[in-house]
Amino acid sequence: MELVYLWVEEYKNIHRQGFNFSPKFNCHYDEDKNELTIDENDDYIENFFGDNINVTAIVGKNGSGKSSVLEVLTYLYWQGQIRSEEDKTYFLYKKGDNFSLQCNNYEIHSRKPFKDFININNNTKIKSPAHFSDRTQMSLISFSNCISDITHNKQLKNLKTYDKFYNGIQPDTPMMKSKDVYDNFNQKFLNILKYKKDFFDFVDKNLIFTDFQVELHINELGAWFIGDKLYEKLIISEDSNELLSFGRTEEDTKSALYRALSLFLIEKSRSIRRYDDLDQRSNEEDEEYLKKNIFNKVKELFKQKDFGEEEYKKVLDVCLEALKPSFNNLKKRVRDSFLPEDYSVEVVDRIIKKYNFDKPNIYKSKTYSIDDVTIENVIESALEKDLLNEKVLRVNFFKNNDKSHSFLNLSSGEKLYLNILTNYAYTLFKLEDNYKGIVLFDEIELSFHPDWQKRILKHLMYIFHNIQESRKVNLHLLFTTHSPFLLSDISKQNIIFLDKNEKGNCKVVNGLKEKKQTFGANIQTLLSDSFFMEDGLMGEFAKGKINEIIEFHNEIEEEEKKEKSNFDLVKARYKEKKKRFWQTQSIIGEDYLKQVIKNHLRDIENILWGHDEAKQEEIKRLRAEADKLERLP
Repeated sequence: MELVYLWVEEYKNIHRQGFNFSPKFNCHYDEDKNELTIDENDDYIENFFGDNINVTAIVGKNGSGKSSVLEVLTYLYWQGQIRSEEDKTYFLYKKGDNFSLQCNNYEIHSRKPFKDFININNNTKIKSPAHFSDRTQMSLISFSNCISDITHNKQLKNLKTYDKFYNGIQPDTPMMKSKDVYDNFNQKFLNILKYKKDFFDFVDKNLIFTDFQVELHINELGAWFIGDKLYEKLIISEDSNELLSFGRTEEDTKSALYRALSLFLIEKSRSIRRYDDLDQRSNEEDEEYLKKNIFNKVKELFKQKDFGEEEYKKVLDVCLEALKPSFNNLKKRVRDSFLPEDYSVEVVDRIIKKYNFDKPNIYKSKTYSIDDVTIENVIESALEKDLLNEKVLRVNFFKNNDKSHSFLNLSSGEKLYLNILTNYAYTLFKLEDNYKGIVLFDEIELSFHPDWQKRILKHLMYIFHNIQESRKVNLHLLFTTHSPFLLSDISKQNIIFLDKNEKGNCKVVNGLKEKKQTFGANIQTLLSDSFFMEDGLMGEFAKGKINEIIEFHNEIEEEEKKEKSNFDLVKARYKEKKKRFWQTQSIIGEDYLKQVIKNHLRDIENILWGHDEAKQEEIKRLRAEADKLERLP
């Protein structure tokens, strides 16, 4: 399976542009003739990335249309259209020995002869399409970053097969395994480790896990509520104005957990109340309702030192009573997310027995072997699943009870990197044998350390070839990226270069003619390309500081050219700036530039003070530097 060509007639800032995705073929669409020409690329390197896999990257400045290209593919795949009009947007893909073509508004165009839509001039050995491809015939999977996600779209999320398309960062409310929703990260990670405990040791030799625990971090709840005046009346002592102490000692365990889970119940009630916006109430009205019907009724309970089963039950009853009007309005799916039996005293009691005091505010389950259980076996109740989704409950993986290299001890960057690799690997494991499809990666390197950016393609390839041992899949990986590290792993024949024209619209640049080779290129060389740093590699703040010196020098030279030069004001200004100018020069990291700026400053002083005085100033600086060196140990 390989995406070959995309023609977009009108979408956002893309107007009548063609995109070549395959290094095997060169495609060109002639609008006047309504003809798509397909030629073979003689310079194509067969199986460069290995058997059954190809890679394409889209690179360009912000706003050039990278993500818009993925949006077009996404909407054509899932909705069959991006616009209601009968425009010419279409894509061509290769599957086996055949080309296939899918277009915008397929259902409308398919009622007419295929040749009325487009003429195909095929100069390859691959069979030309004779009719339109049905929607979803080209399988599509997407991975995104946690900052910007094109699939956060209700029309896409409401599709029953949405999870088969979207396998990247988890949705807002991930749930436990079911046929209609995602498996969450912990399930994916555990299932991969069941297959091979050292599956991720190619990333780091310490990433070998054999066991796991579930941890309850009730301090997370306190962090939610600081600054919230309604909650502060529940969790801050009126006498001492300090946060109420719960969960600080082992003896406090039962009371602390009942109190913490009661707070969680109240917050869930608040969320459901806000979700019910059919009356379009103001936030003030909502807060007043919650204050009157929940907070005022439970605040005395929270003042009690011993907060137990009875107090929890009263909080639950108050919350359910307060939500009755909302339950009458909300859909069954939302109502079912807060069933009394899922949050009963019996359920909470089982949770309290499961988690033991470890240290203040943190409770842990017993240790489970990865081979023996699944996440569903351990996290059974709806309440625990809610706590897991809100990161109050966390799963920690480690090796042979050695917590020094546990999953939760990894940095946020390492966790994010493992998240991408886990979602990718798990997705490939789930694919049926002989699966053929396109995989979209929309700027997944965002938030990655440069070292991870440098390794990401190699690691994705490693996982692909590892899984190829158990099943055969054929993939075309398509990246949008800002990372020169990723581009240095990819030939320019596999890169689509985008720019913006004078109107800000997307423009495809002929990379074969206008760009240097990217594969194996030095990162500095790639960064110097206008697609990354049009105005050079220096930070704008540093550039401003250095340019201030150069501009001051230019100003003095202009004054010197005048018939009646007056340096009095300029000398006064330089006196104010002198120390800062020389300090700036002293910390410049690039030696050649450092010397250039020094020459500018010397020339400034020669003009303002004359040669002799400027020379004395230079001698003072050199002596001060010599004294500093002599004082060094």
